[in-house]
Amino acid sequence: MKNELRLEHDIYGKPMTAQASDSLIVEHQTIDINGLHCFGVVAGDPKDKNGWREKYDFHHKPNPPEFGFCSANWKSYIPTFRLTAEGALELLSYSYAEHGIEEIDPPEVLSGNFWLVLKERFFAPRLYIPFDHGTVVLDKNRWLQEKGESIHKLKGWSGRYVTSNLLSRDDK
Repeated sequence: MKNELRLEHDIYGKPMTAQASDSLIVEHQTIDINGLHCFGVVAGDPKDKNGWREKYDFHHKPNPPEFGFCSANWKSYIPTFRLTAEGALELLSYSYAEHGIEEIDPPEVLSGNFWLVLKERFFAPRLYIPFDHGTVVLDKNRWLQEKGESIHKLKGWSGRYVTSNLLSRDDK
């Protein structure tokens, strides 16, 4: 699905541009995340800090240009990840709008416990897929998804839940 550049309103009614998603290549045969887009990797408990907890501490840090800001990409880069057939998550590269692609060779294999954050679109509820010791957890009973609200449906969310393990905003 192509990233959309649209001015919308967040769930609090404040205007903002929908952000570009990260790139995710899925080689794992069991994981079905068709129609979902990657919006980052977080560490810690998704119930803390409104679901963003803390960012995963990558060994290979992005190096965006100083003046590469785009309203649809506040971080000024797009990382590309690969979920391998074995269940590992790898950081492959960073893409910069006007400065090309910075390949990470060899790819950085993420380690420890963390969560992959997926959504149908920028303003949709988040789905958190856990990784234990660097390996994806296939048991959907351990996945977490934010409970959708009517505003999410107004923003184009289909209403589809991937797991029955739901977080409401009150739980955070």
